[in-house]
Amino acid sequence: RGRAADLAINQLAFLPKRAALPVAKLLKSGVAAAKERGLGDDLWISQVLTDQGPALKRRLINSRGRSSQLKKFTTHIVLTLSDVKQKTRNPKHQIRNKSK
Repeated sequence: RGRAADLAINQLAFLPKRAALPVAKLLKSGVAAAKERGLGDDLWISQVLTDQGPALKRRLINSRGRSSQLKKFTTHIVLTLSDVKQKTRNPKHQIRNKSK
């Protein structure tokens, strides 16, 4: 959040996480849709939300004729782009006053 879209795409290309590829595809799709609507080339990521999606239920065969349920979880990702850079607060860099 708060990064330029082209910078985020470059960073996701070299990130060694499994979720980097689907998020990069979603970001590229969002940038292409924004350019199609004429929002411009200078796009910023304003919001990213992830929610739990539906679970795909499968069966796993066990011994003695039994079976157990295997759930494959999915995720809904909501990505919001804007043409204006928004200020983000980073809690790691805030100064805290400790009064006793």
